[in-house]
Order: sequence, then C-alpha cells, then structure tokens
Amino acid sequence: MAGTTRCSIRGSNAPGLALPCLLLLLLLAGAGVSNGQLQVGFYSKSCPDAESTVASVVRQSGSADPTILPALIRLQFHDCFVRGCDGSVLIKGGGNNNNNAEVDNGKHQGLRGLEIIEGAKTQLEAQCPGVVSCADIVVLAARDAVAFTGGPSFDVPTGRLDGKVSNLRDADALPDVHDGIDALRSKFRANGLDEKDLVLLTGTHAACISCLSS
Repeated sequence: MAGTTRCSIRGSNAPGLALPCLLLLLLLAGAGVSNGQLQVGFYSKSCPDAESTVASVVRQSGSADPTILPALIRLQFHDCFVRGCDGSVLIKGGGNNNNNAEVDNGKHQGLRGLEIIEGAKTQLEAQCPGVVSCADIVVLAARDAVAFTGGPSFDVPTGRLDGKVSNLRDADALPDVHDGIDALRSKFRANGLDEKDLVLLTGTHAACISCLSS
C-alpha cells in the first residue's frame, strides 16, 4: 500500500492532441516500471472510488483551464522517464533554498499540474487514508486528460509505489533539445524504448508543449 504522505513529499482544449498523447501514455505505461504486480482495478476493493475521484478532479480542472490537460500528460512523461513512474517528480526539496530535488532540475521548467495531483490526493486521503499512491494518481490523471481532450477512455494498470528518492541530477536523463541522435538513443534505450518509440514520444512531447504555449 502507499504511504500516508501527501504528494508534495519533503525528502532527499486540445482536440488534435488526443491520439498522439494516447500513444505516449501507452508507451510510457510499460517504460521503466518496476513495481511488480500492476493490475487494472487495483483499488477496486481498497478504495473503490479512486479512479472516479481522480477523473472528477481532472474534469473540474480542465473545465476551468483547458491547457492543464496537456500539462498533465507532459507531467506523466517527465515522471515516468526519470525513475519509472514513481511520483518522484512530485517530491519537493527540504527548504532553505535547498533546491536539490528532481523537480528543481531545469529540464522540468514550465512543468504544471502538480497542484491537480495534490488536490486529488487530498480527496483520496479523506476517503481511503494511505491507500492510493501519488504515482498512480499521475498516471490516472494523464489517462483522464486524454479522454477529456476528445480521445478514448481506456484502462491503465495501477498498484505503483511512491518513490522515496529525488535527486536534482536524476532529471538529466530527460531528452534535451540539444541532444544529438546518439544521446537520445542512449536515453531511450535506458528506458527499454527503441528508435520507433523515440520518434513517437519526442514528437508527442513536442505536441504537448506546443499546445501549452498556443
């Protein structure tokens, strides 16, 4: 089960976006995940309203600001690419200008949607304390963002554990606009992704950023 911590742990409308972002989510769903027995409906008994609660928060947020939907998809990309969908991007530094957490890396510049994950976590803690991981909330929120941009609804496996480690330099693993093809191949290979995945994911990530800036 997940811990009882909030998502901000202290520690060491885009109609053309739906299809490419669906491809991104499906690819990332299997990239770097090492939590073992993930399954669809993992919370069906321990927290039956978990997925509908996340969907409600995402829907309300998207109604108020449609640009938050592609932002949630980008958030999953950043979280999954670094340490394998463990919510480590949500971990904050220790204060006193100690900006050594993963999220403080410049490659996360402009990342949005963390407050949406936090809001969903707050509601879920009231319903089922210590059950639903922040890592799963990130994945569910991204899935719902695809649906609310006109894409299909689909199942995603859940049961991820929240990471406890967040280091500034970990985010160096993210692709960079200045990376050459060999560097990109190496970074994607480290996540078990091939060159076809590289083309699909980098193109989709660019589409998400373009939508956010338009």
